[in-house]
Amino acid sequence: MPEGHTLHALAGRVHHAFAGTTVAASSPQGRFEDGAALLDGRVMLEASAWGKHLFAEFGGDAWLHVHLGLIGKMSVQRHRRRAAPGALPQGVAVQGAVRLRLLNDTYVAMERWMDANGVRPGSAPWESYITDPAEHPDPADWRTEVYWPLAQ
Repeated sequence: MPEGHTLHALAGRVHHAFAGTTVAASSPQGRFEDGAALLDGRVMLEASAWGKHLFAEFGGDAWLHVHLGLIGKMSVQRHRRRAAPGALPQGVAVQGAVRLRLLNDTYVAMERWMDANGVRPGSAPWESYITDPAEHPDPADWRTEVYWPLAQ
């Protein structure tokens, strides 16, 4: 069972990954399509935890509430740096039974680039971190190379 400290750490990861970005929200499993539609295209303002509850506040007075229950899981893969104009941003692969998927604006830009150029992903992307966040505390200094194989 996820305990309170787990949710507080998770809220911090969600905040750092998404705060200040426009998210694309979807429900690959289909169970939360209506809720995802309410969040889609909104800017996440803040993520925080209260006890065993995670809350994410979005612009336009929208909120996401997560309680992981007994065996719930949530993973967060941060986007280290936004893409420069004309460059490919980084992305993450979605695996398993995903009830709610949030993508920040860099990943959305990656998908749009693929759509605009008539290509599709061939397999999951991976990242190579050029700078170490422990040595460079300012996220603006982080550099990441992203590799996303395209289908033939």
